[in-house]
Amino acid sequence: MLESLAGLAAERGPLGIIGAALWPSPARPQVLVVTAKPEDWAQAMASRAEALARDAGYRPETRPFQPHITLARLGGASASPACVAALETAAHALHGAAMRFDSLSLFASRTPPDGPWFERLATVRLSGG
Repeated sequence: MLESLAGLAAERGPLGIIGAALWPSPARPQVLVVTAKPEDWAQAMASRAEALARDAGYRPETRPFQPHITLARLGGASASPACVAALETAAHALHGAAMRFDSLSLFASRTPPDGPWFERLATVRLSGG
């Protein structure tokens, strides 16, 4: 599966940073992310990954594709107004920057009652780009 994605990712470009966010919301943050513009090539790669996963017997993702990098998992801590203000300042500073990447990793998501964790299953280096 990774090799199939790596071939598609060879045609990648940079991802433009839109900003930063607390997901699912500042009132109930679980994840701090840097968000990126959904470039056509990234959308195509996500669609291909979804098809490969579905063909391998995995359930399809129901949420829309949102390119991002996870910076931190917050474990249910609430975000203070000062935290939200700092995030907004950081998001403004990041807007317009670009992210490049040189590898793809496949992670397994584990969701026990005490909170999710992720295990890297494989990584493939990308050429070009």
